[in-house]
Amino acid sequence: MIRARDLAVFLAVLGVAGCAAASQGGQSGGRRSNVITAEEIASISASNAYEVVQRLRSQWLITRGAAGTREPTLEGGLSGGIVVYLDGVRRGGVDALREIPVEQIRELRYIDAKDATTRYGTGHTSGVIEVYSKR
Repeated sequence: MIRARDLAVFLAVLGVAGCAAASQGGQSGGRRSNVITAEEIASISASNAYEVVQRLRSQWLITRGAAGTREPTLEGGLSGGIVVYLDGVRRGGVDALREIPVEQIRELRYIDAKDATTRYGTGHTSGVIEVYSKR
């Protein structure tokens, strides 16, 4: 009887540990790979949103092609490049980030192609960078 109880306790502890690890969800060292916070932005020297992304999450600037190819891009979202939204309004391609002063940024988020298509419709094959202003 003691062994069955010990096994049950062990499985319960293992389940809790698994849930704790799953809740980390892509975080490393307390930062999420799909979000750039105001605190992170304040920790670097940058003049616009493009520089913030380039310094903190440069992988967001890589286009993911249909065949799995990866090419850096500066094109506007029409040919499959990354699309930028500011407070929910489409601003254009990656170059639109250069027009957003760092002082106005509260948070940036990268949304992958699947979730971007669900949220914004077709034409987001390389994903979306959402910029939220301090309003």
